[in-house]
Amino acid sequence: MRNLLILILLTLTTQTFANVYLNTAKVELKPNSFSKYIQAVDQADVLRQTKLEQGNLQYELYRTGKNEVLFSEVWRNKEDLDKHLGEAHMQAFFAKVGFNPALYHIKSKTISGRDVTVFILKEKNSNSLIWKLILMGQKAQQINTKYY
Repeated sequence: MRNLLILILLTLTTQTFANVYLNTAKVELKPNSFSKYIQAVDQADVLRQTKLEQGNLQYELYRTGKNEVLFSEVWRNKEDLDKHLGEAHMQAFFAKVGFNPALYHIKSKTISGRDVTVFILKEKNSNSLIWKLILMGQKAQQINTKYY
């Protein structure tokens, strides 16, 4: 009986996505900017609003270091991700954290089938909270995610 219950729980906590676009956004913040950044995420209601967007299948935010966060995203396709970046809540969020692509050196290339774009802040004295942003995206035939 116990094994059956474990099997049911694992089945309920596993998601399979097919023919989707995976995106990760690694955000390296300026020193002592983490609290302000998370406050901006909350004020712009980024997580909740994004999860309601058409084409979004998964959107999670993780703290990966003292001044670093990672967005893990699954989208129906790249067009839905591109549309997401223009949504009002994202534009409000970008304004709150001072993110403007004109403030960054930008390099893009494809590495092992992944689209990689790196933004590095030009001026340390800028009002932007983001020092470096690395976007990595790729089409995926199938992925399985498990929640334990």
